Amino acid sequence: MSRLLSTILMTVFLAACMPLTPAPVEAPRATPGVPVQANWTIRFTQSGGIMGMMREMEITSDGNLKVTDDRTGKTVTGQLTAGELAQLSTLMGGLAYDRPSGPTSCADCFNYTVEIGSDTGKTFTAQADDTTLEASGLSPLAGYLRTLMENALKTQG
Repeated sequence: MSRLLSTILMTVFLAACMPLTPAPVEAPRATPGVPVQANWTIRFTQSGGIMGMMREMEITSDGNLKVTDDRTGKTVTGQLTAGELAQLSTLMGGLAYDRPSGPTSCADCFNYTVEIGSDTGKTFTAQADDTTLEASGLSPLAGYLRTLMENALKTQG
C-alpha cells in the first residue's frame, strides 16, 4: 500500500513540475522544396553589381516569359520550350532554401530574389547574394533562371 501511495505522490509531484506550455522551438531556417502547383508564377530579380544592374523576369506555368532590364530599358517576351519548363519545374520542386542568417557586407555583389506564387495564394520568397548563394541552396535555381534571362535578352537583341 505504501508503495502504491509513494508512486501516486511521485506522479502528482512530477506532473506539477512540468510546464503548462512547451518551450518555444526556433523555427528551422531551411525550407523544404517548393510544391509546384498546377498554376504558378515565378519572379526572379538580379540587382546590384558594380554597374547597378536591375533585371527582372517573370515566368508562368504555361511557359510565358517576360524579362525587363531597367538599366538598358529593354523588355522582351518569349515562350520557354517544354524542356526548359520541365527543368525549371524540377529545380523548383527540389529547392531546399536555407535563408542566410544575417546581412553581408558585399558592396558589389549581385542580389537575387526568387518569388514563387501558386494558384492557392501561397507565396514563397527567397533571397541571397553572391556570398550566400551557394550555402542558401538557391544556387541551382538562380543559376538556371539567370541563364534563361540572359538568353532571352540576347535572342531578342
